[in-house]
Amino acid sequence: MRWDKEHGGTRNWEVFKIIPTNPHHMNRDGPGDLIDTYGILVIKAPQAMKSVMSPAHDDHAQIWINGEKWYNNSQWTGDALQVDFNIEIELKKGGNILLYRCGESAGHAYMNLHFDDKTHATVEIYPDKAVDQRSFFNEIAGALAVDPVGKLTTTWGDLKRK
Repeated sequence: MRWDKEHGGTRNWEVFKIIPTNPHHMNRDGPGDLIDTYGILVIKAPQAMKSVMSPAHDDHAQIWINGEKWYNNSQWTGDALQVDFNIEIELKKGGNILLYRCGESAGHAYMNLHFDDKTHATVEIYPDKAVDQRSFFNEIAGALAVDPVGKLTTTWGDLKRK
């Protein structure tokens, strides 16, 4: 993103590991106030399953899984490791895309997310070894199955067969 310095300056796509105990990890050496941070990860489940996710954040946050909003909280949770909500979610078999948006107004700036022990023992969570945008997309490619039905090439092929 290219913004002037007053609005955060130029920011790039980063792959980084969150340090859960650091209450200021969200700003990534940029501005600490009046920012929104978006985190994306992919959860590869071996079968459809229920899971419990536990977010902590400052100040407000929303979480979507596969495009469906599962969490919307306009208040901070109180501490980087304080979890006020355990939300039962549903994961489909295969790759599940989770988008975590966290907004920060002033003070601490953190976003953390934990899943129940059964989920952590069962699923694969990406990024794992990725270090940049390209390696992130390469890493998740195997976790995300693309269904060709309804796509231009398969629709055209279906029409030609008829």
